[in-house]
Amino acid sequence: MYCDEFAEWQIKDMPARQTMGSFIPSNGVGTGYTRAALQKLASAEHNLIFDPACLTEDYENGLRLHKLNCRQIFVSLARRQGSIVATREFFPQTAHSAIRQRTRWVTGIALQSWERHGWHGGFAEVYWFWRDRKGLFGNPISLFSNVLFVYGLLTGMLAKFTGSPWGLAQQAVYPALLTATLVIQLIQTCVRMGCVGSLYGKWFALGVPLRTLCANWINTVATVKALSVYFSARVRHEPLVWLKTEHAYPSRNALVEHKRKLGEILVGSSYINGSELEFALRTQPAGMRIGEYLVKRGILSEEDLYEAISLQQSLPSGRLDPHTVARNVARALPRQLMQEWKVVPVRISAGTLLLASPEIPTDELTSILRSFTRLEPHFQLVTPGNFAELAEALL
Repeated sequence: MYCDEFAEWQIKDMPARQTMGSFIPSNGVGTGYTRAALQKLASAEHNLIFDPACLTEDYENGLRLHKLNCRQIFVSLARRQGSIVATREFFPQTAHSAIRQRTRWVTGIALQSWERHGWHGGFAEVYWFWRDRKGLFGNPISLFSNVLFVYGLLTGMLAKFTGSPWGLAQQAVYPALLTATLVIQLIQTCVRMGCVGSLYGKWFALGVPLRTLCANWINTVATVKALSVYFSARVRHEPLVWLKTEHAYPSRNALVEHKRKLGEILVGSSYINGSELEFALRTQPAGMRIGEYLVKRGILSEEDLYEAISLQQSLPSGRLDPHTVARNVARALPRQLMQEWKVVPVRISAGTLLLASPEIPTDELTSILRSFTRLEPHFQLVTPGNFAELAEALL
């Protein structure tokens, strides 16, 4: 559902906003501000860059920057070597969390923004105000149209088989309604499927019609809740409550597939050249990792390999002197665990336990470590040679 809607917004709606000269909200993307823009935001609102009373600060700031005559640019998704260059985040995984987030969006974008800014501005601004706020009645109507279509289809079929006078009367009316709602839905669905297919592939796009029904239900529930929350707060003269979005953060293993390949980093950082990598990939023995093979052939040093792995995995690396590690720290974990998983504790600081290892840490290792210590495990990569030194001196 989220994939579908964001694909359509960012492929169709956001470029259209920019072309028309309207304001550009963040819309679920990575946003950058120039220092000049931040200074203008601060000067205009008593040093408040982000208004704490606003439920959708990214939308509000897009509008504020537009009114302050700051230039806004929406940079479309780009493909590099087959992958999309974009920010990544997990969408809400349950209906409850999705409705909670949508309720805040509808309250902030449609209702609070209407209260704060009305319908003032040029044609482009007013048009996109309309597009952003029409969900207040558009969302329930979408769900109602789905229900109406199913009801008309079932009663039409029933009248055809039973021949009842009331059913036949309905059959004379509903074809027009069925046709109208079907045509509108087909146009919208085809556009959305095209946007989704361009980002996620044609097979994922085939699920758009089913996900649209789910989206209509979630958006309708969220709209009803938003109207209830907003008017209840206004009647009681209470501030609107900011409903925090429940985020799910990907683990290190979940992100590995999106990292650059080690070979690309080695060539891009001039550790080796392209022909050396190509030959190594052709002659690489089964079961041996490409980095190990390059080191074995003498093309790459262990230190250079681990610098590249450090860049790939966003982990610190570097040689550790065994004499700088306190023995009581090195004994913070069972010896068998350290030997089996090739980790050595080297420092305890501010509630964290730093472990040296020649291997990339896994989620399984992190889970096991947490059963032995309350300290948060952090890792530093060391070469196999340096790890052997540490193990010999400390284990």
